[in-house]
Amino acid sequence: LRHCMAFASRAGMKALLCALLALSAAGPLRAADGWWETVKDTTPYGLADEAERAEGYWHGLRAGSASIARDGRWELLLSGYAWHEEGDRYNEKAWGLGIARRVTDARGNERLLYALASKDSYSKPQYLAGYAWLARWPLGEKLQFGAGYTAFLMARSKYGPGNYIPFPGVLPVASLGTERMNLMAAYVPAFAGGNVLFVFGRIGF
Repeated sequence: LRHCMAFASRAGMKALLCALLALSAAGPLRAADGWWETVKDTTPYGLADEAERAEGYWHGLRAGSASIARDGRWELLLSGYAWHEEGDRYNEKAWGLGIARRVTDARGNERLLYALASKDSYSKPQYLAGYAWLARWPLGEKLQFGAGYTAFLMARSKYGPGNYIPFPGVLPVASLGTERMNLMAAYVPAFAGGNVLFVFGRIGF
């Protein structure tokens, strides 16, 4: 696995992830006027009703987030592996635990609010909470592939402001699984000079 991931990184992992994001943006979204309207539709704002949207983007964002928290299904997040391009220098046993609330919208896209604590690349605790959106495509009767992004706040001992001061981030994510269980991965570009792939699982209740 390490050799395959190292090859993928050198041979164009960034290009692959850009292609996945392009596919997710072209996935089952409703028609929108302009790129910003398309982006807004993938945020919690896309779940708000017309009256809530009419009051402005931030009101719609809050209303959509409240909808996920209220109507979403509980899921358990389990992390255990973080592949590093320079793996010998960093901790790759990223053990962690988290929770999420997940909804599937009318177009079959997944939207999640989540919180996760895990070991970072230096074996110290790191904490993040955020939102994720994934467009999905069926690969069989039950298996589905998803691609999208996550926007979050993270606190950790190093990088960003450090000393556990929260800072924002946006990363591409992909998933493979069923309605009840998913394997997910988030790509972190050029961490300390090398790429990182953070792998975790989701179990729905």
